[in-house]
Amino acid sequence: MPIILVVMSVQSLAGKDFYGEDVFLLISLFFLVSVQPTELLLNLTAARNSMTALWCVFSVVLIGLIVRNSLLLGYSHESTYAIKPLFAHRNIAIETYTLWSVALFALLSDSRLRWLVLLIAASLVVVYQVRTAFIGLALFLVIEFVRNFKHQRWLKWFLVAGCALLIALQMTFFFLRTPAQKHHFDALPDLVKQLDLFYNLTSAESSSERLVMWQWTVDRSNLFGNGIGSWKFDAEGYIGAALGKCDLMVRHPHSDILKMVFETGILFTILFLAWWLVLLKPSFRYLVVFLPMFVFAFPTERGETLGALMVMLLFTAKPKPVNRGLRLMPGLIVTAALVTVSLGWSRSQHCLGKAMRDPLTLKATSPLDRKLLDTFPFDIVLNRLPTYQAIILADAGQTEAARELLTGVLVEHSNDQGALRLMLRLGGELPSNAVVCDSLTIER
Repeated sequence: MPIILVVMSVQSLAGKDFYGEDVFLLISLFFLVSVQPTELLLNLTAARNSMTALWCVFSVVLIGLIVRNSLLLGYSHESTYAIKPLFAHRNIAIETYTLWSVALFALLSDSRLRWLVLLIAASLVVVYQVRTAFIGLALFLVIEFVRNFKHQRWLKWFLVAGCALLIALQMTFFFLRTPAQKHHFDALPDLVKQLDLFYNLTSAESSSERLVMWQWTVDRSNLFGNGIGSWKFDAEGYIGAALGKCDLMVRHPHSDILKMVFETGILFTILFLAWWLVLLKPSFRYLVVFLPMFVFAFPTERGETLGALMVMLLFTAKPKPVNRGLRLMPGLIVTAALVTVSLGWSRSQHCLGKAMRDPLTLKATSPLDRKLLDTFPFDIVLNRLPTYQAIILADAGQTEAARELLTGVLVEHSNDQGALRLMLRLGGELPSNAVVCDSLTIER
């Protein structure tokens, strides 16, 4: 723990930012290296105690944040996002917390404590309104409930009553959503509206936008794929126009599995999922909590979520025979390498998030963050540095030099929306195959 605090302090001072998710990413890596599946039985007590303490800290912080925000801002969907600067993003924090909760559930031996952990985790997931975590945890709870209480006769009636109540709620919500009753539906608290499954899966803004992106992705997918990293470039312009948000820089379809299908092909995706099924068979009942994140979000771009997933897999995998081959020095070297790479990746992701919201923030980034962005490019607003250079030249009155840079960008990426808009403003010629989001939006 002292090592983690030292590393985080250095990172915070050097990069001028601090995010709580990074702490749990580092802890995940230390767990993976120091408590291997082969050594798990020898370190079970220490691992259980450490996981319990860390999970309690995580829970208390999240509870404290939601209570504070509710008192200061009032409870609403928007206020659940107000967890900065401690956490970079609500969804990352809650998805990571959900995976840590399931990992602790698998590690605990006391059944009462295990269910208490799930109860607290489920309550926080519902209050924070993160759909991917809610769906995953709900599926996991049903599976574990049936596994643990399958011989009790009351279970059948409990499940029947629950299904009947859910159907009744959906019918009520459907009636309230009619034009004549919509004011009643809009007046419902956000926490209640989250129970309207049809609305949340189809009509809620984030869900309806996902459906647009998914449809575009499915229509252009094929058996062998379009190339790794191709989605963000192929979709540029089209997705923004379809959503009516031309200032939005979309880098992924908000579904890692659909992104995999588009980029690597249907055949590879089937083989990959089959490999997962065979390799992770002992952990499969726990993996169900991760699947909605994989289907409806993009956890593979979030080091913190992947770190928590690895910890969960560690504590749910079938232990192998004890092997003391990993000695202290090699272990320290591997740990240091993992920590360095993962920390850099995580920081570059946070910087990318800022740049996506406001590209001008790149001017205020520290030298360390600029180096990390070069090392882990992950496309700063699709990684078009010449476009930014052209903006600077245009501001300085060097129009021809700016046009020349923009022409080079558009030869390679004809739908670079930033380059297209600047070229229009400078009176330059656009590529014949360019898709300008503004014009498409107007036509709609």
